[in-house]
Amino acid sequence: MRARATFLVAIVLALASPALAQPIPPESIADQEIGWMRIYAHKGATEPLEIDHRVISAGQRSIGMELANWMQATYDPIGASATSSSATTRG
Repeated sequence: MRARATFLVAIVLALASPALAQPIPPESIADQEIGWMRIYAHKGATEPLEIDHRVISAGQRSIGMELANWMQATYDPIGASATSSSATTRG
């Protein structure tokens, strides 16, 4: 019985904790550039990879890496919160 009461108190506290957080006005971050936390420069795959009895060829892996490089080169995340404290600039 005591374990059930402890569990219920923990649930109530967990559900109430977001109400104690400081709200961020959406207007203050609407157009703020956040940037990428880390810039990757994938060089391309040189050998195939086997995962769960499936073989992923080097060409297939390279396509995914090229897509990731392209996304970071052409898109700058804006308007949300992130763990990065400063925006990343590219020249």
